[in-house]
Amino acid sequence: MTNAAESELAAGLRWLGNGDLQNAAAAFENVLHAKPDDADALHYLGIIAYQTGQPDKAIALIETSLKSRPENSDAENNLGTVYMAAGKLEKAEQALRRAINLSPKRAPAHFNLGNVLFSQRKQQEAVAAYHTAIHHQPDYPEALSNLGIAYRDLENLSAATTCFENALAYRPAYAEAAYNLANAYRDATRLTDAERLIRSAISLNPQNAKAHNSLGNILSESAKSDLALAEFQTATALDPTSMAMASNVLSCMQYVVGINNAQIQIAHNAWAKRFSTQAQLDHATIPLLAPHTTLSIGFVSPDFGRHPCGFLSVRMFEHLDRSRIKATIFSTRRISREDDLSKRIAAATEWRRVEGLTDEELAAQITAANVDILIDMSGHTSGHRLGVFARKPAPIQLSWLGYVGTTGLPTIDYVIADRWHAPEDQHNAGPERLLRLSDGYVCFDPPQSCGEVASLPALKNGYITFGSLNNATKLNAMVYDSYARILAGVARSKLVLRFRGLDDPGVATSIRDHFAARGIAPSRIDIRGYAKQPQFLATYNDIDIALDTFPYSGGLTTCEALWMGVPVVTFPGETFAGRHATSHMSNAGLSDFVAQDRAGFEQLAISKASNLQYLARLRSELRSRVAASPLCDGPRFAKSFSNAMQIAAETYSRQLK
Repeated sequence: MTNAAESELAAGLRWLGNGDLQNAAAAFENVLHAKPDDADALHYLGIIAYQTGQPDKAIALIETSLKSRPENSDAENNLGTVYMAAGKLEKAEQALRRAINLSPKRAPAHFNLGNVLFSQRKQQEAVAAYHTAIHHQPDYPEALSNLGIAYRDLENLSAATTCFENALAYRPAYAEAAYNLANAYRDATRLTDAERLIRSAISLNPQNAKAHNSLGNILSESAKSDLALAEFQTATALDPTSMAMASNVLSCMQYVVGINNAQIQIAHNAWAKRFSTQAQLDHATIPLLAPHTTLSIGFVSPDFGRHPCGFLSVRMFEHLDRSRIKATIFSTRRISREDDLSKRIAAATEWRRVEGLTDEELAAQITAANVDILIDMSGHTSGHRLGVFARKPAPIQLSWLGYVGTTGLPTIDYVIADRWHAPEDQHNAGPERLLRLSDGYVCFDPPQSCGEVASLPALKNGYITFGSLNNATKLNAMVYDSYARILAGVARSKLVLRFRGLDDPGVATSIRDHFAARGIAPSRIDIRGYAKQPQFLATYNDIDIALDTFPYSGGLTTCEALWMGVPVVTFPGETFAGRHATSHMSNAGLSDFVAQDRAGFEQLAISKASNLQYLARLRSELRSRVAASPLCDGPRFAKSFSNAMQIAAETYSRQLK
């Protein structure tokens, strides 16, 4: 190389180090004029191409550089990085392994290899790569943070938390590590610590949409849905392209006091307008139905397992008449999270694991399966696949169980409901039509891991114990007001609240403060946190009467309370989400526990608490009554569901004429 070329190369490196990419590129181009195969100039131009958003050009330049100097660890490492950014993960892995072979102690190459392996869902191999990077460079916060992400993905929460804490110890102002640690604390139900950390992450980077979204999740689980909604809205404003964050806004709206059906419809329609695709797939139409036609029905959800979606649908799947319905499950649930309930559903259906598929790939698979009716069972909740439904891969599409009312998508034809969730004089708050089942719109599968119904606690305690084992997201000022008035109206009564995260010291103190401000002593509020299902359900042995929440009513929670012998006092809300308990109580033959409105709810709870003998008798017979009711009648529900599907198909067929 000439002295002039060496001078240009040195100048280019100075400009590159200072971030002056234009002058750096010009200098490196001058080097190539003098020596067209100069490995360094080609390599650095490849880096500049990558930094200016030209991955294909970057790959070509760095590969050419490596032809001139094959054993260049730096170039192989950077080539792997560019390949990863371009989505070419196998080539990225190959390049990084070559870099490591050339320089085995090179920590960044091991780090980058960990990133590629994690993107390939090779979590255990990624963990090993990150550990190697940290071994060669212990003060490597990025590697520690990404190692924590891999451990969290493997559900090793303790190891993940330690990694994030160590990353912050090395770099206290590391916003990404603070974000990750906050999410780990949230997983561990350390909600107060999680809120502190995520606010720290936001202070370091106020424009971080995903941090605001995480704060929304933390606040929601801390019984602060109104504040959570504001954070979800901020996240969406910062990142308008995120479908998941925008869905969090819609889901959270259902829990916030004062939001009505009209507002819900407007928000959901706006979501659909923003995220719906116009690329609807061509599919075969259902022919005019002949008698005894078997309908092919597909069901899409990540929640086919120990989840309300699973508990409230498994009996239907097990009792479908297969001569009428061919049921295909398109499960987006992680294989590692499949459980005994997943296996029961799989045994009764054609089970397809589709977790890793893109929306386009899943929609194509559904169309290829000749599905007549496709049913969404997650709505706007976590892990939904509404992007698939926007593509209309099946002639008829419905929403059922996983969400509360409209999805906003005009490509979904019906929302499945019942006469309590959707009275005859009520229209759906969205573009879908209502398809009402003859009884309730779900079928409860009672838990096997619970003991016998205990005797009425008030008989031995000498006072009434009210309770609510609903998600903390459902607690709000209106609920506190009503619960406080009920406690004030029943002398010496107490209240048990239990759900995951409620035992966090900050959350528990906040709830007790809400009641204290309403004149209820903290000693009357018994707050408990997470427990496995048997212990969780055993909490009802300490409760005489359960109280519903609003505006979001208790669904599976109501069914479980009844199974444990505890009646639930409720009233029908304005929205679909506000009518779960009304439906289940009525379907179980307990409409005398359903008030007309909130004031009636308070008076009804007080009135029911005055007759211990009635409560004791009801408790002793409630499980058998519920078991014999339509709420648990699998064959009856499966027939009702199949009839509704037949109606939807026949309506569609008539429209083809």
